[in-house]
Formats: sequence, C-alpha cells, structure tokens
Amino acid sequence: MGIVALIWVLDCVVGLYLTFPVRPSRRPSPAHPLKSWASRWGKAWKISLRSPYRMVFDLHRAGGLWLWLALLGLAMSSVALNLPQVYDPVLGIFAERQAGPQTPAAREEPLWAPRLDWPEGYQLAQRYMRQEGVRRGFTIESESSISYDARRGLYRYDVRSSLDIKDTGGSTRIFIDGETGVLAATWLPTGGAAGDTLTTWLTNLHMAAVGKAAGKLAISALGVAVSALCITGVLLWWRKRRARTYIHSHTLAPTKKLHRD
Repeated sequence: MGIVALIWVLDCVVGLYLTFPVRPSRRPSPAHPLKSWASRWGKAWKISLRSPYRMVFDLHRAGGLWLWLALLGLAMSSVALNLPQVYDPVLGIFAERQAGPQTPAAREEPLWAPRLDWPEGYQLAQRYMRQEGVRRGFTIESESSISYDARRGLYRYDVRSSLDIKDTGGSTRIFIDGETGVLAATWLPTGGAAGDTLTTWLTNLHMAAVGKAAGKLAISALGVAVSALCITGVLLWWRKRRARTYIHSHTLAPTKKLHRD
C-alpha cells in the first residue's frame, strides 16, 4: 500500500504537468498574437459537452485539476500511514518535527517490572500533563488512554486537548520513563511543529475523523471522484489503443523494389 501511495503522489505531479499547454508551433505576429500561458491553460479547467469523447476527456482532465489538492493530500497521507520510513525523513527535510523520547528504540530485555508502577505512573502522568498544559498553553478536555511499552520502558499518556482536531479521542501525549519517572517527551498534534501539524491534518482528513458527518460525506464523495477519474482514464487509454490498432492494421506495407543484377 505504501508503494502504491508513492506511485499515486508521482501520478498527481505528472498528471498536473500533462495539463499544461504545449509550446506553440508558430511564432506570434501582430495579426495573430499568442494568448497568454494562463489563458491557454484555462481551457484545461473547462468541460465541453460537444461529443461523448470530448466530455470523457474533459471530465478526466478538468476533474483531476479541480480536485488536485485533495487528491495530492490523500496520496501524501497514504504514504504517511503506510510508509512512515519514507514519509518521515522526506518531510523532515522541508518542515520541523517534534523530537521523540530520548531513549533507546528498544531494550535488549523488556522491562516488565519498572520501578514506577501503574498507579504511580498514572498520577505522575496527570501531573506532568497539567504542567505541560500551563507551559505550552493548551487546555485538557478529557483523558484518552495510558499504556506501558516494556520494550522501551516508557509510559504513554494520551489526552484530548484544545490542540486536537479529530472528532473523538485525543492524541496530545507525554512519555514517562518507567525507571526514573522523568518526563521523556511531549508530543502535540498541532502547534508543536509545522511538519507534525501538517501530518495530523492529512491523516485525520484521510480517515474522515474531522468534520463529523460532513467530513465523512466529503471523503466519501472524494472516493467516488477518484473512481470516476480511474474509469475515465481507462476509457481514454482504451480508445487511443483501439485507434492505434486500427491505423496500424490499415497501413499498407511498403513495396519492395526489384533490382536487377
């Protein structure tokens, strides 16, 4: 799925480029001046009903243009959800990301019995989260979850805060070292770093977790539009293929000249 998402991102870029007007074959003259690049590209945004073929072609091209930003967002969020080992380093080049817990990725032996037990970890997490809310300027609305990762020896505490954008649940979180009780990291869904804010919006929109019923309807309609673009694209390919096959089959083979020795 991650590889398909990468191809989808590339397809969005190439598809946009193919809608650009071609370079004119003739030179402008006072009698026949050339239209501006923008006015020539404007034709790609329109849908003509002159013929079924033209309508299918315009639906494919203009539909892709009108929905281009939404399609690119879906493609990028698909990469983020399915191929983070590619998405995260690339996004880190262009946008700031929040630092994760400064602990080893995994311990040699899981820490099943940390010094900080569950009740102590929970109370400490509540205190740390209140302090972070005051320091970073967000309000806590409700608790979401607390978990413990024995492989890393970390407690993770999630709440819903004023920085969350999804309809239900929360992803404002902190990490606590299970051995020392030290606050290892704080992660904010929005407002912490530009790259993480962008990713939060992309992934939540992708899963229709924003906007309640209206958001779900919009994503569903976008899914139908993607299907329509795929169908019209296949139709255009099939018609061009049939035309090439017809021309090839009706082209006379060149005659051979006979040479005398």
